[in-house]
Amino acid sequence: MGLGCIPPLIIIFGALCCMYESPRWLAAVGRLPEAEEACWNLLGPVEAKSTIERLGATTLEMPKQKELRSYMQTAIMSWVQLLTLPSVRFVTFLGVSVSFFCQAQGIETVLYYSNDILQEAGIKKNQMLFATMLLGCAKTVTIFVSGYFVDRCGRRPLLMLSSSGMGACMGTLAIAALVKLSGGLHVAAMFLYMVFFSLGYGPIVYIFNGEIFPQDFRSQGMSFAMGVNRITSAMVATFFPAMKVWMTEAGALGVYAGISLAATLFVAALVPETQGTVLEDADMLQF
Repeated sequence: MGLGCIPPLIIIFGALCCMYESPRWLAAVGRLPEAEEACWNLLGPVEAKSTIERLGATTLEMPKQKELRSYMQTAIMSWVQLLTLPSVRFVTFLGVSVSFFCQAQGIETVLYYSNDILQEAGIKKNQMLFATMLLGCAKTVTIFVSGYFVDRCGRRPLLMLSSSGMGACMGTLAIAALVKLSGGLHVAAMFLYMVFFSLGYGPIVYIFNGEIFPQDFRSQGMSFAMGVNRITSAMVATFFPAMKVWMTEAGALGVYAGISLAATLFVAALVPETQGTVLEDADMLQF
């Protein structure tokens, strides 16, 4: 288990030595030369030039604004306006809802309680390790596939495909648990569930929330949405054993299937497409 400390240390060391500071943050605090250098190194000459022009235009008036109000007042007002300002309130609702559905569809149940589910299905202990490794590989590989399609197909189609697929897989697991079907079906359903999650909601929840919030509210909005995401994750992981007792395993898995259906309908009805959105232009998005 001690070897598990090594990868995080390598990542931290690499981030300290190799990671550039955010060009947007550098421009926001008036360090435009450093922002330009970061853009040139990260984006290349063509895209860097247009990005630098947008950064300079959107941050030109920020020092004047900061002279009018203290930093603390600005921070407090930003949090209040995040929930009360009509032009931002609905954006916050969308970001928080997508973050909630990302976890409420039961991903932590599949990750944390896969052995329990497989044991109930009659899978032998020596086969559980292989099944767990299969789930991890499915998650990793599919994230790369999602990275290829997310800017080609858009966010909405992948989110709806993701929740629809997860709902079908959870429904299959619920039926299999109810009628005591073979363990092989459980493994296949959990494998496909992980594929659908990693294709859509897994990575897109961060992309979508980073694109919808106006620049003045992006850090607060992202923090709020990701906070809801992690709280929902903890609740799903904590309450699944109790749900099994209250409504049986089939009933608990059926609840997650129902939530996936609700997530699909929510995206279809309310979530806008943000493909191709430039972060500096998020203020102009129409919802």
